Amino acid sequence: IIFLIIVLMGFIISKTGRNFLYKLGLKLPIIKGLLLYFNLRNFCFTFGSLINGGIPLPQALYLTAKVIKHQKMKDALIRIYQRIRTGEDFGNLLIQEPVFPKIFAGIIKTASETGNLSDVLQILEADYEEEVRLRLKNIVTIIEPAMILVVGIFVGFVAVAVILPIYQQIAAQMEQSMRASGAEGMLK
Repeated sequence: IIFLIIVLMGFIISKTGRNFLYKLGLKLPIIKGLLLYFNLRNFCFTFGSLINGGIPLPQALYLTAKVIKHQKMKDALIRIYQRIRTGEDFGNLLIQEPVFPKIFAGIIKTASETGNLSDVLQILEADYEEEVRLRLKNIVTIIEPAMILVVGIFVGFVAVAVILPIYQQIAAQMEQSMRASGAEGMLK
């Protein structure tokens, strides 16, 4: 069992294991939403920091794409980067990508047109940070009863595994004692 745990931990720590778990998370409805909001928060933070630091929009978008872990979002950002270089509008391209929520893309489009992109990205980053925190709290709230049940079942199995041999030993000694006292009764 310990060897299995060590192998499992090694797999989880490896890059292959992390990618597998991430792809698995993208298929689970509750985790999928959490990962999307987490990556939107990372997008807002990274992209906003780069824009605020004076990096031109195409380069900031390219650098942000390198940081994002969500593969569909990363691919969308690379497509947008390539099309921006040909002169297309950033906001319209963002709206066309299905991976980005429509409200998010609309806000970013408006912010880029009005020149408030870095300020809006900071606000969105704070909002998504809070959303991620609340979703994590909800997931933990959902998982807690199941964890308590699993721990209770485990403790029950351990208790039975410890107590059952003791009862068997006591029963065997009582049976042996009864046989011995039964044999003495016959001799008298």
